Amino acid sequence: MREMYISTDFFIEHVKRDHAYTMDSFDEHQGYEIYYLHGGVRHYFIQNKTYTIRPGDVVLIDKHDLHKTIEPGTNSHERTVVNFNDRFLESFGNYSQELLKIFQSGHKVLSLSNQEQLLIEPLLLQLRQEYESPTQMNVLLLRILIIQLLIALERISGHSAPDACSALPVRNKAAAEIVHYLEAHYAKPFKLHELSSLHNISPYYLCRSFKAYTGFTPVEYLRHVRLNKARERLIVSNDLIQSIAEQVGYSSTIHFNREFKLVVGITPSQFRKRNKMQVPL
Repeated sequence: MREMYISTDFFIEHVKRDHAYTMDSFDEHQGYEIYYLHGGVRHYFIQNKTYTIRPGDVVLIDKHDLHKTIEPGTNSHERTVVNFNDRFLESFGNYSQELLKIFQSGHKVLSLSNQEQLLIEPLLLQLRQEYESPTQMNVLLLRILIIQLLIALERISGHSAPDACSALPVRNKAAAEIVHYLEAHYAKPFKLHELSSLHNISPYYLCRSFKAYTGFTPVEYLRHVRLNKARERLIVSNDLIQSIAEQVGYSSTIHFNREFKLVVGITPSQFRKRNKMQVPL
């Protein structure tokens, strides 16, 4: 039971690759992710921005953030990824909730100094070592180490400008504009030829440039935006699921239910029951 608990609520992985690699599909979590790059260079798309990640950079992924690492042309990299959810730290109460606010701050990427790297890297190594030997005492220590890591990152972020060092200059203006267009017009029917005409480029070039910039196809990105909006409506409103599906751009409730479960892992009804806020009728 203890090993299953760790694998469900906490995960850490260290990977060193000597070949080109791009995530096959977009990723999205019910929990939080801390990504640390030891070596190499990566492009990292988070929500609607692309960053260049270099050794010593920490990436902070909030719950439900759409993200994907993209191969920038180099053939090797080394990274550590930590994933955990709210339940893993619930025993720390309000204290842990305050520390988790770093994931909602303006910092998606922290570029660490050499001294800060010497602080963070041993914590990540100790987390890996404890994770490989799951016992009741190890689980407690894993929680304490995560708290220490969050405190360290919070202090580092306190004297760092939000993403000042790692933001990737927009080299593809059309792709960046399409990202913002899809976020603003997600409820409208998606028509590739109209979108390409609007930006005066061919459908082929639109898809190619959009994927190079974000790591996703326009359809994949639009699906994420729609489902995120649906999650918000399921939590804060009393609208029928059919109505919410229409509000976010789905003409078929069956199709909406299918895509929602595929991405979120549960049906819209189940999601609402687990997360519903009290809304006056």
